[in-house]
Amino acid sequence: MPRPPGRPPDPQRRPRGTHPEPAGAATQRIALGTGIGAGVTAAGVYFGPLLVGVLTSMAISLAVVALVAVATAWGLVTVVRTVAQDGDQATKNLRKARRRVYQADLEKKLDRLMETARKREAKAKTPR
Repeated sequence: MPRPPGRPPDPQRRPRGTHPEPAGAATQRIALGTGIGAGVTAAGVYFGPLLVGVLTSMAISLAVVALVAVATAWGLVTVVRTVAQDGDQATKNLRKARRRVYQADLEKKLDRLMETARKREAKAKTPR
């Protein structure tokens, strides 16, 4: 029912359908879980820290595994880079050696061609 204008609010009047509780009791009911028994509350109190410990242990184990994986990958990359640099140098050396052999072969072929050309010239200069 609305209050008539000019009339002060009634301090004894409360809204209908609500039962206000002291702040401590409401917090306690929420903390313990409304409608659950003491056994469930005790189990939560007991297993809560155990669960935190187990999850922490798993996180530490995963961190160690990740650290080992990072160290292994770093070592593998370092070895591959070193081998690749050595491989590049070996490839360069092989190319140089092939060029030397190829040049030597070309020089031999050129010498044979020159010798054949000299023989033909000498044969052509001789009277028949």
